Amino acid sequence: LEPDGGDPKTQNLRDLEALNKGMRRGIANNNGKLLSEKSISYNNYPATEFRYISADGIKFIGRVYLINSVGYQLVGGYIDDEIEKEVLEVLNSFKISTEKK
Repeated sequence: LEPDGGDPKTQNLRDLEALNKGMRRGIANNNGKLLSEKSISYNNYPATEFRYISADGIKFIGRVYLINSVGYQLVGGYIDDEIEKEVLEVLNSFKISTEKK
């Protein structure tokens, strides 16, 4: 038995943290610099937003979502700060498909 009694919410948070570690490692392995990291959510699903800059000066906003035990990563990159709003609009347009075809 796990210490949390097998609580699925606690397991989801552990799974999200594993995804977050992977994101941090990817940034570091590519000589990027993590600027910020904050918890966010999407329809009550846990998520994390990362802002980072690559070694060659490209800025990124990356979001990692854990939805029904599946990790999703969305990333937008830009050079000019005036484009940030457009990148956020695209990231904010993320929707999960709930209908099976």
